[in-house]
Amino acid sequence: MPRTTLLLGCCLVLASAALTWYWQRPPASVRLDPAAVPPTPTAAEPSSAASTQSASAEQLQWLAAPLVRALVRRYQALSAEREARLAQRRDPHFERYKAEEQRIVEDLLALQDIPDGLSRDQYLRQRLQEARERSYQ
Repeated sequence: MPRTTLLLGCCLVLASAALTWYWQRPPASVRLDPAAVPPTPTAAEPSSAASTQSASAEQLQWLAAPLVRALVRRYQALSAEREARLAQRRDPHFERYKAEEQRIVEDLLALQDIPDGLSRDQYLRQRLQEARERSYQ
């Protein structure tokens, strides 16, 4: 029994590694052109001196490789694009909550007496929490 469990665990780890590699590899339509990447600044420049102080010579060689620079630039571009798409997406739950929040604040300002003997802030906090729970269920 322990042998099959170990074998199953090894298979799961290998399958996970293979799937991770498959999903993170660049698509075939994207070709990295190392010649199109501008040269990296030298270690003598002050802007890069602080970031390269702890790097070994071998690490610096890898970082200076055109392919690595191209991969880093591609990753940064994909990340910026993903963040821009996420920022543009509207959340219907949040929109519904904000509309209800405005209505609750207007109702609270119109009240003369706050129910349940609560302060105005406590009552507002309680009503907004209930609205958040309703909106995101």
